[in-house]
Amino acid sequence: MRGCCCAVSMIVIVLLFNLSAGAVNIKDVTYDTKNAGKVIFSHKTHIGVKGVDHNCKACHDGIFAMKGSPRVTMADMEQGKSCGACHNGTQAFPLKDCARCHHVKEIVYKVKATGT
Repeated sequence: MRGCCCAVSMIVIVLLFNLSAGAVNIKDVTYDTKNAGKVIFSHKTHIGVKGVDHNCKACHDGIFAMKGSPRVTMADMEQGKSCGACHNGTQAFPLKDCARCHHVKEIVYKVKATGT
């Protein structure tokens, strides 16, 4: 009987180790933009969204590259790249809702017709 308990204990330990080894540490990612402050991407907010449903491959490496740190412009996003793949006003709030991602007090833009 004692040998059976040891075997069961060992199986439980191995199962718990395998479960914890497969766990992923989900954290926020901060992006520095050239002229519009920092953008904080929350994995926690996005992970349960319909279409993602705890599937990392829904975004990585298709929408977001895991290697390197490519620069993505607003023009790129307006063409459906990076955040613009979902933030198009249909799947998620549109890119024009700037303050939802860019948490800064003041952003200065240069406009040809009127100046800054």
